[in-house]
Amino acid sequence: MQDSGLLNEQMAKTLIKELIHQGVRTFFIAPGSRSTPLVVAAAEHPLAETIVHFDERALGFSALGYAKAKNAPAAIIVTSGTAVANLLPSVIEAAQSQTPLIVLSADRPEDQIDCGANQAINQTHLFSSYTSWSHHFDTPHTKQNYQAVRSVAAQAVFRASTGPVHINCPFRKPLLTDTPSTSNAPSRAHAIYTKSQPIPSESDLMQIADRLSLIENGVIIAGSMPTWENTEAIESLARLLQWPIFADINSALRSHGTLHGLCRHHDLCISSLPKHEEMPVEGILHLGGPLVSKPVQEWIAKHNPKTYIHIKTNPARLDPLHLASHHVQADPQTCVNLILNHLPGRSPSSWMHLWSELSTVVSQRLNLFLDKQSTINELSALNLLNTLPQTAAAFIGNSMPIRDADALFYPDKPTGPLFANRGASGIDGNIATAAGICRALQSPTLAILGDQALLHDIGSLAMLKHLKHPFVVLAINNSGGGIFSFLPIAKKRELFEEHFAARHTLTFKQLAQSFNLKYENPKAISTLHDLIHEALAGVGATLIEITTDRRDNYALHRQLIDELAGTNASQKMSPFPAYASS
Repeated sequence: MQDSGLLNEQMAKTLIKELIHQGVRTFFIAPGSRSTPLVVAAAEHPLAETIVHFDERALGFSALGYAKAKNAPAAIIVTSGTAVANLLPSVIEAAQSQTPLIVLSADRPEDQIDCGANQAINQTHLFSSYTSWSHHFDTPHTKQNYQAVRSVAAQAVFRASTGPVHINCPFRKPLLTDTPSTSNAPSRAHAIYTKSQPIPSESDLMQIADRLSLIENGVIIAGSMPTWENTEAIESLARLLQWPIFADINSALRSHGTLHGLCRHHDLCISSLPKHEEMPVEGILHLGGPLVSKPVQEWIAKHNPKTYIHIKTNPARLDPLHLASHHVQADPQTCVNLILNHLPGRSPSSWMHLWSELSTVVSQRLNLFLDKQSTINELSALNLLNTLPQTAAAFIGNSMPIRDADALFYPDKPTGPLFANRGASGIDGNIATAAGICRALQSPTLAILGDQALLHDIGSLAMLKHLKHPFVVLAINNSGGGIFSFLPIAKKRELFEEHFAARHTLTFKQLAQSFNLKYENPKAISTLHDLIHEALAGVGATLIEITTDRRDNYALHRQLIDELAGTNASQKMSPFPAYASS
């Protein structure tokens, strides 16, 4: 009679060992019974780091944050049933942001599926199109092909470079053997995959350069990108083309500080223009992923540039405006270096001067506006990101925080890296994601979240006690969903408060105490600045709650745009100059 426990152990150990050979070192585990062979294999391997959390949904987001920060695969082990389904939100975010995740789900044997067996669901292709690759093993048996198991593990790591993968592992009871044994799996060197980096041909590069050279009113867009190692090439590109750089907050360019050609506060520059027609754009060179800024997207769509060249590593169509004239699958930073060899360059242009002047005016007026803010508000709080230490990382939650950060974050000096879940832009799993980032980078981490995002992820506060570096949650509590105040429905006050803003009267002091977190509730912006820096330099986890008003926040944003444009009658500021030169 075959020993099911022995077969399970041999298969699980072969799979985990090969994943580790392929470079996976960290396994995020949710407790469960059916996943016992996988958990034991990971826990007993000397090179594996195991992280355990009771909530699969949060566990998935923590693994996501870890993989984002490492830019390398993280593995997740869960038991069967709805435990797997709880990973769907994090798998969707990983798919949309091309983050490498490897989901290892335990399952019931085939004869227990679709017959009413407890905790048995159809887990095959559970994540549908949101995985870049998936594999369903047979229940371990005496004729198991262990080299095939190794091959699946190697392929999973290779395919995870473009997004999440799913390996489903059925196990029959008994899950482990009672008899100590050594694996009878044959020993063989693990598979080696070499990833090719597509580089455009010389003729394609020349064609791209020729198209760019013909356009004066163009913009270089740096979209989302995990890292940007060297800024010299893109600065040279801006000089040769005489085009400004619009760097998205997720591009990694912003954290480098001042760059030649960088249009600071491009989102506010466009938002405060009296007329979009005054700044017509005729060409776009888009590097990397999508943008946060809605005003920039609307501005581009309005002018419908004839040349829109998009260079990104992913083959997916990342073109929500449907305007791209050229799609190039290649490493953007490599392409920039190669394109430089084919550009003749041009003398200083009025277009480049215009954006430089506009950026300067907006920066000056923004600083004047923020300097007047003594009490805490959402804009002044997000502006503190510009003082983020280079030794610390930041995670920015969705809805208002990421939009304010995109408009305001332009540090003069290099800062630590910034992260966000902008693949699907959800408010779920934000604390867990930030905790994963902190664990991966082994550095102090600041997470800035709205109250709704915090309430969505309360259980993940339990993760923070296991972190070895300072972790700060800055919770912006405006008693509901602040971003909805910017929608037309906000005018219908009673309907809006209950059904959209989801108004509440909760505060977070007792919540912090329940999870043994240090708690602060500052009232002045200077105090908030000091508390953030002290907490990032301190020990343990801190929850800092600031209290704001949604209607005041909406009014403040409108006032800022009016003052930037010089249209606020109460301010002695001239309107922007006429842009005849454009």
